[in-house]
Amino acid sequence: MWTYIILKFEEKQNEYGLSTLLQVIQYTTRLFEKDKAQKIIINILRNGNQPSYITSLALKALININQCSDDYLDEILSILNDVVDIRIIKVIFDIISLSCNPDKYYEYVINKFEIKKRNEIYIEFEHSFINVLYSLKETKSILAWVVFLCEVI
Repeated sequence: MWTYIILKFEEKQNEYGLSTLLQVIQYTTRLFEKDKAQKIIINILRNGNQPSYITSLALKALININQCSDDYLDEILSILNDVVDIRIIKVIFDIISLSCNPDKYYEYVINKFEIKKRNEIYIEFEHSFINVLYSLKETKSILAWVVFLCEVI
């Protein structure tokens, strides 16, 4: 079954088929070739012609496939550096909070948080932002976070 799903995944027949396959991978944790699926998902993200919901699903599937986000985080950030859609940025924040060194990405998180429209309320985005900040380990990053929050409030 998984061989068939991976084969269809590689074909990427259309947006809706791709969406369905990404959702299957997002909610299934075993019995498929994770390395192969991870490479395919990164190639989908590299394509850049996908709607934002496909990009978001791909990132969520990537988290499910490999929770060790250090394996792919730098590549994802370079591919999606110009993204401003908060649904995608929220998932990127989730990936950063899973990394072994979230402090390395602190500036990225702050910059993406600041470009968000202030009048736009998106609770999950705020929650993901806070999760990244809670995962910080270095005192320097934690102090910078406190200063940033004081300036925002």
